[in-house]
Amino acid sequence: MAKLTQRLEQAARKGQSDKPSKGDGKVAFLALMDEISEAMDKGWNARQIWMQLSSEGAIHIQYVQFARYIERYIKQKDTQKPVETSTVVESPKKEEPVPEKSEPKKATAETGSFTYTSSIEDDDLI
Repeated sequence: MAKLTQRLEQAARKGQSDKPSKGDGKVAFLALMDEISEAMDKGWNARQIWMQLSSEGAIHIQYVQFARYIERYIKQKDTQKPVETSTVVESPKKEEPVPEKSEPKKATAETGSFTYTSSIEDDDLI
């Protein structure tokens, strides 16, 4: 049996999948990512690259999505720094003293209070 990618390419050539499905644009972008990155390194801007790839039919996504993919997959890859493999020695943590619990303050005339009664008095009615 042929590989999945080969079967998909054959189906695309035969016209079995006329409508692009969700994720096809991302797949096309990722396939061309090295070329896109190289073109950007040579000074071409994203809009020029997108226009060229769109006119060739290599990608079928809007420019906004193309720009998002550049941010996510190309620029982010360039800004990631390699992790150093040095060993870090942690200093022992000092335990902070737990504050003692104090008794809750009782309501006084100065702080005000609220008393709930379930009975209704005639004076309270409007």
